[in-house]
Amino acid sequence: MENRAFDFNQPLTTGLCEFLGAFAGDGFTNIYGRHHQTGFVGDSRHDLEYYTYTISPIAQNCFNIKPSIYFRKTKNAINVNFYSRQLFYLLTRRFNMPAGIKFDKVLVPEEVRNHSIEFQAAFLRGVFDTDGCVFFDNRKTYREPYMRVDITMYNKPILTQLHHMMENMGITSKVLENGKHIQVTAKKDVKKFFEKIGSSNERHITKIEKKYSNFREWNPATAQKR
Repeated sequence: MENRAFDFNQPLTTGLCEFLGAFAGDGFTNIYGRHHQTGFVGDSRHDLEYYTYTISPIAQNCFNIKPSIYFRKTKNAINVNFYSRQLFYLLTRRFNMPAGIKFDKVLVPEEVRNHSIEFQAAFLRGVFDTDGCVFFDNRKTYREPYMRVDITMYNKPILTQLHHMMENMGITSKVLENGKHIQVTAKKDVKKFFEKIGSSNERHITKIEKKYSNFREWNPATAQKR
């Protein structure tokens, strides 16, 4: 069922940029028969709260659309689907994000790349919350567990774009030689990543709190939702 229309030319907001980043990470859009479908695929154990309390409110605010959430029978997977012709065309025409199989083709929309650091940070947050992780390197060479940020996308061109966006924020990152990962490793840069980009995904937030117990107080995602 098609939803009510929204403003195709609405101005960029941090919420819209965060939605676009999440779409670049775990989203898809296509035409199936007479239906224009945009969706996300996640793990119900870790991502349900993120899609319920972050992505869904953004979609309702920006597009006047509520998702249909389906729990699949295998592998704890969930599908978060939006049925809207206008959303399909917003993504594919205004922001030039490809329909169908896109994992190796999607790029940061030019509108986002040419906008403010705040909007670029929101896009990066969406990517991180869907295709990123926080992990601790526990090798004995380190006096304490060493926190790192990793984003995995089988798409070197978009990783290179993300690298340049982080550079503009003063965050040093590295695209690994295999072209599938971008990592932030230095302590000062990991801290900058969380200060400037942050996270809206509880799965990440609980890990970040192991290092920064007051993270929720200065998380930029939290500040923008107040």
